[in-house]
Formats: sequence, structure tokens, C-alpha cells
Amino acid sequence: MKRDPKSEISHQPGADFIHEKDGQTTTVHSKGPVGSEIQKAQNHVPDLERQGESIGNKLFKQFIISTRRDSEKYTRPSSINDNILIVDLCDVPQAEKADMKSHIDKGFLDAYNDWVNKVNNNNIPQVDINSIN
Repeated sequence: MKRDPKSEISHQPGADFIHEKDGQTTTVHSKGPVGSEIQKAQNHVPDLERQGESIGNKLFKQFIISTRRDSEKYTRPSSINDNILIVDLCDVPQAEKADMKSHIDKGFLDAYNDWVNKVNNNNIPQVDINSIN
């Protein structure tokens, strides 16, 4: 596993890490949110909703960018197994984990639905966050 050289050079969202084995490339996207106490200690106003939704949004954008093919247009990945999304909640207290997870899910799905609206040719379904179990 290595850092994605394209992301490091261009400073654009993409994979955080790339794993190459037997001619197959897997992209890894990781985020590490923090709880409200850590935010306070860093002199930030605690805002789990904003942080979580931002993380979800960024993860989706990284996911989509890493699944682009040779064209400039967005394409769906050929296999979901080619991407790994990691959210490390170790710095989020237990009492805040459920809220953080739901905010991350909302940010991810909002970004997905925005993307669908931009590229939709009536074959990509929108997803309602309330339909997710």
C-alpha cells in the first residue's frame, strides 16, 4: 500500500492510498473525525453535524474521482470492491458515535444525490437517507 501519488502532486481529492496486487488496483479513502471535546480543545466550536456531513461529502467525491476512467466524465465504478472507505471513529466518544455516523451517511448521500442530478440520464436512482436501515 502506498500514498496516491496523483493526490499528493495535484493536491486534488482522490484516493488516500493505493494498493496494487496482481494487476488490480484498490483505492483506499480514510477519514478520522473527532469528538466535541477535541474540537473544543482545538479552539473550534463543536459541530458534529457539519464535520460529519463534510466527511461524508468528501468521501463520496474521493470515491467518484477515483472511479473515473480515461474520459473526463464521471463513471460508475466497475466494481465496488475496487474501493475501500474507512472512517476511524476512535477519537469520537461513544455517546457521539451514532450521531457522527448518521451525519456522515447524510453527507455521503447528499453528495451522491447532487452527483445524480448533474449526470443523470434517467438510469441512476436517487437514494433517500430515510430508506437506509
